[in-house]
Amino acid sequence: MQNFEETLVLLKIYFSGIWQRKRYVMVSMWGVCALGWAAVSTMPNQYETKARVFADTSSILKPLLNNIAVQGDTDNEIQTISRTLLTRETLQDIMRQTDMHLKYTTPEMYEAQLSSLKDEIEISGSTRTNVYDIRYQNSDPKLAKKVVELTMQNFVDKSAGRSRQDSGVATNFLQEQLEKYELKLRESESELAQFKRDNQTTMPNGQSYYSALSETEGVLSELEIAIAEKSAEIKGRKDRFMPDSGEEADAIVETSYDERLSQMNTYLDQMLIKYTERHPAILKLKQNIAAIDELRKKEQQDILNSAAKGAIPYSSGKNSSDSTALQSFALGINELESERDALLARKAKMEEKLEDLKTNLSNMPEIESKLAELNRDYSTNMSLYEKLLMRRESAMISTEADEKTQQVKFKVIEPPREAISPVGPPRIILYVMIFIFSLTIGVVLAFLTSQTSARVTGFTHLGKIVGTSNIIGRLEHANSKKMKRVKRAKSLTFILSTAVLLSIFVALIAHEVIYGQSPMLWLK
Repeated sequence: MQNFEETLVLLKIYFSGIWQRKRYVMVSMWGVCALGWAAVSTMPNQYETKARVFADTSSILKPLLNNIAVQGDTDNEIQTISRTLLTRETLQDIMRQTDMHLKYTTPEMYEAQLSSLKDEIEISGSTRTNVYDIRYQNSDPKLAKKVVELTMQNFVDKSAGRSRQDSGVATNFLQEQLEKYELKLRESESELAQFKRDNQTTMPNGQSYYSALSETEGVLSELEIAIAEKSAEIKGRKDRFMPDSGEEADAIVETSYDERLSQMNTYLDQMLIKYTERHPAILKLKQNIAAIDELRKKEQQDILNSAAKGAIPYSSGKNSSDSTALQSFALGINELESERDALLARKAKMEEKLEDLKTNLSNMPEIESKLAELNRDYSTNMSLYEKLLMRRESAMISTEADEKTQQVKFKVIEPPREAISPVGPPRIILYVMIFIFSLTIGVVLAFLTSQTSARVTGFTHLGKIVGTSNIIGRLEHANSKKMKRVKRAKSLTFILSTAVLLSIFVALIAHEVIYGQSPMLWLK
């Protein structure tokens, strides 16, 4: 309770000091309010023009061209354009078309207006609704409308032309890259072909060198087995067909001595009828028959050996069936030996190839490494070339689709209109803020001067300083009546000046509420 009373005493002392220096409050209020209200009242009216545009990004081509042509994210593109629309070039174009640039004669003023115009034009919207608002305020409603119209037109034009420009740039870039990789691909093909020509004797066909070496050894082993089989088959046929005795040879082999020998044996039989076996003629004939027989056997053996080697014997017609069997035997042997000779020739080739492979074995790691590198480069270039070719075709389809159709359709929901009523400045708020500010400055100034002054403001102030118990009593000033008149005059002056100021304040607010425009327009 005591603290509360002390607080009230302090407040009373402070108020008394402020009241005694109320002239500071009055001067401050008149000075600040006169200047501030005059400045606010001369502020021109601000007219706002607004336009609302809807960007329809739904297109029937999107599902049809899916995975065929490149389709950009039109929603994000429009959002990006809305954030980056107000470039220096666009602002300069707006200023030229509205003749705003004629008002500013110096480069500094021109740059300041560009910066101001960028801050004053508001573009808002979202990809969720695809509705975009364009706002601009100016003291000239016609100029505000013109600026909004130009900004909206730039927004629509850039949004419509950006996809075409991007598609054209992408197509040109892909064409340049395609030409570059086509040249690289040709160089890779030429280098790979030249390398194969330089190493054609050691180049394995579609396999590694070691695989070729192993395969050659395997083929050579198979050929040796096949040759052994053919040789065994030939030997078996010879063993089965060749006669073991002279009688068998006589049965199957015809010679040039057979008929002669037969005639001599017949003649011997006739001679034996006339003579004995010891007759010199018979003995001589037997010697001749023995000699002819030896020659016949020798010829039989030669024929058999020739047949065993595949030579087909001559047939005179005697024992035609046996002669045919001999010819068939010789023909079979001939075929088998021909096959064996072919296998031997293949074996010789394989041995030569194997020898070459073994000779070049030490150089093969380097050759295979280089070949793998060339094949890898060629495959990489081919893959990139095919991808670029496919994407160029997609880009060309996209460009043609952009040229013949419109991916984004703009619908003006709310066209820009010339404003009739101003939207600013907020004069009432400014009037009130200036009044409160002037009153605050005056009160603070009066309070500070009262606190720095050594003058006692009254009985309460004196009791606070020396203590109420130490005050004996009060004495009136000799000119107390005059002093009271002066105080009343000062108080009345303060009250009247404040009333006049408040009247002006109320009049300004009433004018703003009723007419909504600057009071200076009435003076004009």
